[in-house]
Amino acid sequence: MTYDDSLAALRAVAARERADAAINPDCWSRSLLHGKRTADVVILWHGFTNCPDQFVELGQRFYDKGYNVYIPLIPRHGRKDRMTDALADLTQAELKMSGLEALRIAQGLGERVNAMGLSLGGVMSAWMAQAANIQTAVAISPFFALPWFSRNINDYVARLMLALPNQWMWWDPRVKENCKPDHAYPRFPTHALATLMEFGEGAFKVAQTAPPLAQRCVLALNAKDPAINLEVARQLWEIWRGRAQMVETFTFTDLPAIHDIIEPTTYLQAPDLVYPRLVDLMLRANGDPMPIPPQHHA
Repeated sequence: MTYDDSLAALRAVAARERADAAINPDCWSRSLLHGKRTADVVILWHGFTNCPDQFVELGQRFYDKGYNVYIPLIPRHGRKDRMTDALADLTQAELKMSGLEALRIAQGLGERVNAMGLSLGGVMSAWMAQAANIQTAVAISPFFALPWFSRNINDYVARLMLALPNQWMWWDPRVKENCKPDHAYPRFPTHALATLMEFGEGAFKVAQTAPPLAQRCVLALNAKDPAINLEVARQLWEIWRGRAQMVETFTFTDLPAIHDIIEPTTYLQAPDLVYPRLVDLMLRANGDPMPIPPQHHA
């Protein structure tokens, strides 16, 4: 795919999203381009119930380093109505098709395709690492499992949630629909959560029979993350270890007990404490000897 082909595909995505009156313009897919094909392009995947606006500031950091940047809107996210029920019917097929479309676009934007994402976006990056011949995949706090269950029990819980009637859960029951940021949904359906868990489990099943196609796989975790099972995330990287050219894990030990360490409107210190280290993780993974900045204590 040529650079011009990718520009045409980006215009088609833009036309599709702008034609959908239900989508919040702040949540349209974003691209930061240098006007030509660059050595590296990075796909930035936003988190569950959030939208591309979450990654715009971090995307600018990569753009400033010479990357072309693409921040896609994941299906059923980014609606103007924050109380929408659009996520209720989210499917694994939609997630995979979104990943393949972003990959096709990115292939014309850079010689080397890289992926980075948070939570659901982290699982998208891990799925791309397993399924696509990309350069580097960085998964930030990927949501493979709930924090209280082992991987086997988590798989059972996911199937149970899908069998039971769909339930809507508040991210913060104290403020309910007033939960920030304004471009993200304040609640989520249990069926969609279970779909994410099964999507992540699919990466494990493939990993047990085939090595990842990505050249480098990086896992970035917050040691105090209250929302995911850190050990399950590490297990996938252990399966990959020795199979990819480079498999690396990095743990933030100085961050608060929060899951979303990217959203700058709810974690004001993210641009100073998190973004520089994530950029350097990617640069180092792609051959830049630049050291990761020392940890700062909030």
